[in-house]
Amino acid sequence: MEFDRRPFEQYPLRALVISWNVELTLVQVLDTDSFQLEGYAVFRNSDMRRWRAIPAEDSLARVAALRKLHPSKPDRVGIASMKEAVASAGAAFPLITIYRERLKRRVCNVGRLVRLTQRTMTIRSITPQAELSGKKRTPIL
Repeated sequence: MEFDRRPFEQYPLRALVISWNVELTLVQVLDTDSFQLEGYAVFRNSDMRRWRAIPAEDSLARVAALRKLHPSKPDRVGIASMKEAVASAGAAFPLITIYRERLKRRVCNVGRLVRLTQRTMTIRSITPQAELSGKKRTPIL
């Protein structure tokens, strides 16, 4: 699938859909340079401007078929709500990345989930040098 997330992203997100509901979608991201599946992403459906299936005759679909790419569902990651998605991803993975484009474009928080309340999350950030640094508390949106 190809997801257009404008105005947040200039380029479409290409990914294999794992699960979805009325509010959220869980995908495994396709790296179109190496044609490998990389991390997972959860996004609000309301943030998508449009989405489309990649036609079978498209070169991207043909290469994915030749490489036999199939998404794998991450254990214990739920998407019943954004809070559940953050909590379950934080429990399943040592590091998570949170993009909050509605507040600050092109800014993300990378780190370990420390605490999650009804309204806020606390992440212990990781530096570009891959060292854990201070904690940052931020609203869940």
